[in-house]
Amino acid sequence: SASQKAIPSGKEILVSILKKIPRGKRSRCHDWQTCTKKRMKVTLGVPFIYRMYKNNKAQLLKASKKLYTIELLDRYRKALETAVQISSHHNVPPLPGKTLIFVSASMWNDESWSRKQDFCLPQDPEEKDEEDKEEEGTTKCRRTKDEHDPLTPTMMEVTALLAVMIKSSSEDCRLCLTQYNYCKEVELSSDNILENVKSLVKEIKELTNHSGEQDNSLYHTLLSKKSKVNNIITISHHWPDSDMDWVINNYRKGNNKKALCVNIMLLDSLTGYSEETPDRNRVVLRGFSEQILRFVVERGSSRLLDHVEHLDKLYNIPPPDGAKEPQTSNKVVSVPAGPKSRWRGVRVFISSTFRDMHAERDVLVRSVFPELRRRAAAHCLHLQEVELRWGVTEEESERAVELCLSEVCRSQLLVGILGERYGQVPPKPVLPDLPQYSWLASAPAGLSITEMEIRQFQALYPGTANQRMFCYIRDPSVIKSVPVAWRSDFTAESVEAEEKLTSLKRRLLDNGVKVTENYSCMWGGVVEGKPYLKKLEDFGKAVLEDLWVVVSKLFVDEDEEAETDLEVSEQKIHQGALQRQFFGRGKLLSSAVEKVEQVQNKGGMVLIEGGPGEGKTVFMAALAEAIRSGLKSKINLHCDVISYSTATSQSARSVENLLRCLVQWLRKKRTKKESPLPHLYKDLLSEFHSTLSETKEMPLVVLVDGVDLVLDGKGQFSSDWIPMLLPK
Repeated sequence: SASQKAIPSGKEILVSILKKIPRGKRSRCHDWQTCTKKRMKVTLGVPFIYRMYKNNKAQLLKASKKLYTIELLDRYRKALETAVQISSHHNVPPLPGKTLIFVSASMWNDESWSRKQDFCLPQDPEEKDEEDKEEEGTTKCRRTKDEHDPLTPTMMEVTALLAVMIKSSSEDCRLCLTQYNYCKEVELSSDNILENVKSLVKEIKELTNHSGEQDNSLYHTLLSKKSKVNNIITISHHWPDSDMDWVINNYRKGNNKKALCVNIMLLDSLTGYSEETPDRNRVVLRGFSEQILRFVVERGSSRLLDHVEHLDKLYNIPPPDGAKEPQTSNKVVSVPAGPKSRWRGVRVFISSTFRDMHAERDVLVRSVFPELRRRAAAHCLHLQEVELRWGVTEEESERAVELCLSEVCRSQLLVGILGERYGQVPPKPVLPDLPQYSWLASAPAGLSITEMEIRQFQALYPGTANQRMFCYIRDPSVIKSVPVAWRSDFTAESVEAEEKLTSLKRRLLDNGVKVTENYSCMWGGVVEGKPYLKKLEDFGKAVLEDLWVVVSKLFVDEDEEAETDLEVSEQKIHQGALQRQFFGRGKLLSSAVEKVEQVQNKGGMVLIEGGPGEGKTVFMAALAEAIRSGLKSKINLHCDVISYSTATSQSARSVENLLRCLVQWLRKKRTKKESPLPHLYKDLLSEFHSTLSETKEMPLVVLVDGVDLVLDGKGQFSSDWIPMLLPK
């Protein structure tokens, strides 16, 4: 943009700063305008020059920054279109039956109302250019309070958006514009909701200027005795037009008393609209909310339940034999929830001052935590470091404390790094009245953010904090290698700060926290205007090993068998619920049992297939029970049965989840092995195949429902877990 082109280059900004600085004897002969690029970069190594350069550049960028650009509005328009499409077509059920929407064109714009809305309907660039051309030559002045802000929606636009979204959510809908006793139907041809909104707004403006003959015959055509209307929705700024209201009331009284009538009035402050006697199917909504669409659609859909519940009475269907009371939807057997995902997250909070700890934090983020994540992935653990260096600076103290302490409360481990700086000391914060912040009431005044983080973690885990946190104290002699220009970033802020830091270190040692003292490092230079240290390999190794030991102890070595037992239990509950839903198909069940008996002597496989919705899952559950009990067997065959269903949950489709449950079942029924289950897929597969080969007196039948839905870790269909040769 033109404003961005007006920003001076980096060299020009730097030259303007250098010209104001008095020159020494060595630099009097140099002209900053013709100075080499290499020499200009050297000047940025001086801390106060670098800070002035950054501040000046930031001020220039802020001054030239626009509130929005054409590209940003275009992205917003596309995002808004996607959002309304999802809301209309996916987030709500379709509004059943025939629907009529009446939109009143008698409206005006209330700028105070528009400013309360948190979205806008941006114009296309071409349309805006046309409006700008029309406004050329007119007197331009500042926008007054009554003039419309283009970044807020008008009431006309909100009305059109609401009407189009309801129409998109309806099965069969007709949209009409009304003005007094005149009615006009509107046809919307585009699949794009925002395009239809613009078309409807244009139609409303044209109807507002309509001065021809007023014809109300369409009212009576749409709401005649022959027409069957299920939902009537009116949208207006205030109360509906009297003529339209009269026609709707007559239709509901004479033709269809059960028709749902929803009156939406965007202005909730107006009075004077007299509502009739309270009616279950007559609803008045005042004001505007994003929940109006959901309310209207769900209110219309909910009436279908009454219809379904009374089908027997409507068609005089007698109750089934033996039934003492009518069957209702409350008698449906509930299916238990699927097992939770095996993946767990572990958050590690990094606590330190910012200005002097860039190098240590980079070592953790770039080296230590990637290796920890690699090790933990084999155990279905995801380690996430909480590193607030880019979110909070020491100069920001207003909400820094609340942000930092809330992140500490969400973390399971803490790594503290201490140098010679005590850190920013903000005013005593005012935090929510929650139990985790109760320690702050008795805490002394003048604590730094770093010490607050450590105290917060200790209060969060009062008995085990010394097992969950590690502190690393830098060797203070490193300050001797730091240049004088940067030494203030590494030394204590004051004598008082030095005393507080010494007290904090002593307190950590007294509390039994594992503290690594005097880790070595040395001055490394300036990178992007920030001081860095080097030779931190020993520091990184210490943090890596300490964290991995505690992660292994607290999260890896805990009883993983209990989680697998839960998955097996979920499968059993799910199978039992399905067996109670099986009725009929006795011959089909007997033939399936007979086929299994024929195969079991040789060891083989039986494939049962069927189309969607034919009851395969329920049939497989009934087959498992029939084989287990032997009731359908002609030779009185009794078998050990392992039944697994991929319909239990989304995670049940994982091949690793399948093998884990099968191996656990086989251990209980065959090997009685008590060692922990393998973590790797190849180890699970090997144990499954080897266990199947072990012979026992009791035959074994493994039933897997939905075997064509089993997926590997990459989301691909997997069948390599099925043995090539099945034992007899």
